[in-house]
Amino acid sequence: MNKISKRKLFLILFILIFCSALFFAFFENQEDLQVQAQSCSGIASYQTPGTDVCSDQYSTTYPCSSASNGYTTDYWFGQATGTPKWTYGDLGSKKCISGVRVWIYSADVPQTMNIDVSDDALSWARVVTGWTVSSAENWVYKSFTETAGRYVRLYMTSCNRLYCNLREYSVQTRTYISCSTDGTLCSLDSECCSSNCVDDYDGIGKFCCSPGQCSHNGTCYTDGNCQGLYKCNSGTWINHCSNMVQDCDETGIDCGG
Repeated sequence: MNKISKRKLFLILFILIFCSALFFAFFENQEDLQVQAQSCSGIASYQTPGTDVCSDQYSTTYPCSSASNGYTTDYWFGQATGTPKWTYGDLGSKKCISGVRVWIYSADVPQTMNIDVSDDALSWARVVTGWTVSSAENWVYKSFTETAGRYVRLYMTSCNRLYCNLREYSVQTRTYISCSTDGTLCSLDSECCSSNCVDDYDGIGKFCCSPGQCSHNGTCYTDGNCQGLYKCNSGTWINHCSNMVQDCDETGIDCGG
């Protein structure tokens, strides 16, 4: 009986420790997600990526750099080895991405590709799978749910000829804005998604809060909320013991009674 009890006790302790680790890891990740948010601004327009990198190129006459150089009169051809082939370009900084357009040589359609997005050109997130382009010598457009990234890759899985081809491609983008959510330490209004960085009533630190709210130790309080000697008044803490009214938990005016 003692051996069985010890085994059961060990198993229970192991399960408790494991579940606790999962619990804290989950909430640690949740906190990270809450601190940083993103938003997009401006009107979407097509941008020509720079610094193209390709799986291969047929020759210097049809270089990788021709895949997105702003001209539809030259070409990138891969080697005659079939798919998969790929090319990716650098948008210069993180952008909000919602579409791609391609211009393909007439002999190389239909051409099927995936569209991938990345922050570092190492880890890729697929946003479109199996897009088949059947029209040639004109822009063909593909839109998708707006996502953030710096690099865009066209990953060809099937081409009419072994080479695969792009005369040109460009990416539909808007400005990407990274901001801090409410309750996050800040120095300037521009750092906050709410555009409102407010002082703590104890003078230690400033935190992002919605307009009209007050902050204390990473918590945002609504107008009229009382914390100790202070009351939130239209986004500013005031000492409710010297405001000439009876409020908060006072039993008399200005903490008299």
